[in-house]
Amino acid sequence: MHSIDFDKEFVKGSAAFEGFLADWWLEKSNDPAHRRAYLNISSKMHQILSECGISSPKTIVDYACGNGAILRSLVTRFPKTDIIAIDGSKKMLSLANSSLQQVEHESSIEFLHSPLPNFTLPEKTADVVLFLFPNITISSKERRLVRKQLNTDPLTLKAARFLAKWNEVESDFAADECLDDILDSRAITSNIHQILKKGGLWFHVEYTNAPRHQWDEVDQITTLFEESAWPVSIGSDEIRCEFQLIKSLYFRSSVMLDVYEQSGDPEDRNGGYVISVLQAL
Repeated sequence: MHSIDFDKEFVKGSAAFEGFLADWWLEKSNDPAHRRAYLNISSKMHQILSECGISSPKTIVDYACGNGAILRSLVTRFPKTDIIAIDGSKKMLSLANSSLQQVEHESSIEFLHSPLPNFTLPEKTADVVLFLFPNITISSKERRLVRKQLNTDPLTLKAARFLAKWNEVESDFAADECLDDILDSRAITSNIHQILKKGGLWFHVEYTNAPRHQWDEVDQITTLFEESAWPVSIGSDEIRCEFQLIKSLYFRSSVMLDVYEQSGDPEDRNGGYVISVLQAL
């Protein structure tokens, strides 16, 4: 296993997961903690969808599917569902395809190679989108293209700049880096909203040190803004919301060590993951 300079790899954008990072993630995603997490996440998805009266959705999109580690659970939980697995890495998709060939299933699986976010993807095709343990990397060139495609409105940019400065004060991260991260996340959210049918559900699964209600105020508001689920007005104008947060579930897990390996921050040694369920407006 190669020692990875994560900062150096991440600036490569969608090409980052064609090399060392793909090998790193393959090892991580197959360890016992991740396997337990995937089983739990697919189980909770099935439970929540059943509670909403859609135990067998027509189409699920695994957005940034990576090597497809959770697909093995999804095809078991949703045997009659069409699943579209999208990723920007050809190496990852190849691993995902190989993995699914080892599992008997009835689901229809489509593997789609696409840098993400991609606003040319078919619109309103999915009942459910899963965005799991996000590790999307966007190069400066890809970021310029995304900004041009998205054409973010001035009010949203104003809010993003405010949140970036607030994050800088609270966390000592440079405001311009925070702004890029916030706008990248907001762009991914808009892309997911484009894919989802109205009323469809987005399962946003991310690493965290604590349940959402225990996050500090800046983290709660920034995440809601990134998820386009922050219903706030600036003056007489409202920031556009594309989603409504309807539920979040927190689980302790050593998958959090993925973050520690990248950050080296001792605070990232403990925690787990949160499943946030958002409904497309």
